[in-house]
Amino acid sequence: MKNIFYSLIIAVFPIISCYAEQPCSLKKGKYVSVEVKDILCLAQNSGKDIALFYTFADWCSPCKKSVPEIVRLSQRNDIALFFIIVDRESDLYSIDRAINFLNRNVEQPHIYIISDSLYSPQNRIKKQSIIQINGKKEREKYENFLTNITPPEFKVTTDIGKSILINGEGNVIFITSYEDKGKNDKSQSSVYQKIEECIKKERDK
Repeated sequence: MKNIFYSLIIAVFPIISCYAEQPCSLKKGKYVSVEVKDILCLAQNSGKDIALFYTFADWCSPCKKSVPEIVRLSQRNDIALFFIIVDRESDLYSIDRAINFLNRNVEQPHIYIISDSLYSPQNRIKKQSIIQINGKKEREKYENFLTNITPPEFKVTTDIGKSILINGEGNVIFITSYEDKGKNDKSQSSVYQKIEECIKKERDK
């Protein structure tokens, strides 16, 4: 009987380990797409009390310039850091450039891509990164992603290079905007200051 019991334990343990390693049920690989629910799950299972998700694209020069400070900020405040690429999943050229940049400039970066499921059905099959909506050129899935993840107290703005702070309970506690940046603040120091103030406020609760 004991042998049967131990055999069952040995057989079941790898399955349990697999689920423990992948609590958010995300596939492994170079290209991993995520929706809002996945982002919240990643924050809850990051091993840190706060996670920062930074929206990124290789063609966004300000984003690339901000990466070193975002990394330093995460290290200084002991928070988890994830990079979220905004390009269409089929645009592998742009995605690969973004991944390569982050791999060169960040030690073992956690990189995900916003899922194309956030496009409207008629636009999921289009190959263009920029699409026409209501007479304006907008990144539709990015706007839908931000609309879904942004709490009512924050304004939805579609600027790239946005920092999204989520606590260990999976609650969004802060989302940056271009409006957080001072008029003469080329270094975005005012944005970083607001992020750190939010981290401190959350930990002082």
